[in-house]
Amino acid sequence: MGKSHIGIDPASKKFYEYDPSSDAWNSIPDFPGEARHGAVAFVVNGKAYVGLGKASGQPAYYSDFYEYDPVLNQWDTTKIDFPGGDRADAIAFTLNGKGYVGYGESQSPTGPVIDFWEFTPPSSWVSKVAINNSFVHSIGVSSGGNGYLIGGNTIAPTNENGKRVWMYNSASQQWTQKTSAPNFLVRAIGFESDRDILEIFNLADEINGHNWVLFTMSNCPACVEQKNILGNHSDNIIIVTCDDSQHSYDLCRSNNIQRVPTWVNIKTNQRVEGYQTLENIEVMLNE
Repeated sequence: MGKSHIGIDPASKKFYEYDPSSDAWNSIPDFPGEARHGAVAFVVNGKAYVGLGKASGQPAYYSDFYEYDPVLNQWDTTKIDFPGGDRADAIAFTLNGKGYVGYGESQSPTGPVIDFWEFTPPSSWVSKVAINNSFVHSIGVSSGGNGYLIGGNTIAPTNENGKRVWMYNSASQQWTQKTSAPNFLVRAIGFESDRDILEIFNLADEINGHNWVLFTMSNCPACVEQKNILGNHSDNIIIVTCDDSQHSYDLCRSNNIQRVPTWVNIKTNQRVEGYQTLENIEVMLNE
């Protein structure tokens, strides 16, 4: 069973390892670079690479990476220079045995950075095609053999920009814009699972053509009654049954569904909890 690692903040170089087999956290050697926040990390061939970021309370951004070997439990103190320059709040992911890093914001020049780099150990960087837009505080994650860049701020932030999803294919070295995420995502987190991320966004694609989503559970009597009174209005409503499938469950979690039935307006983020009369539903649909 694999282990997880967390560490470094503006005031500390500490790193910790979590062992799920023993449900325990253990200290590992300190990060060899400067303490920082807004850093990124990726793993290639079983070794972790941690770098970039910025100091707290002073205008210091970093352009270095350091390698950690979990088998030897040690950091290589040799700095790996990042050719894209100093930056923080970038994105990073691993894809087909290579690391990918890009975007974020820089100190010199000040502002968002538009670039994308491929890393091959031990220290080789190659510039790759980048989307001609800025991405700061975005999510970088790999799934199903592709890389994904999700959400984040732009030079002119909007709710729609914060829902953006782009897929990177390393074979064609091309980016393709995909269905937007259901929610505005800035400073969010992402992780790889055994399922292709597109399973979740296929459902989101259906949702994006409608305003209202009704979240339900299969064992909820009020949910059954709520669906029964919809009649012809059901054509204008997407119904998500949270316990119907894994991606339905993920969508319910991403929308922070605490009780059912719950109505969520995807366009305005309006939320209405509990059973609604047909009159109330008609008012909601006509707003």
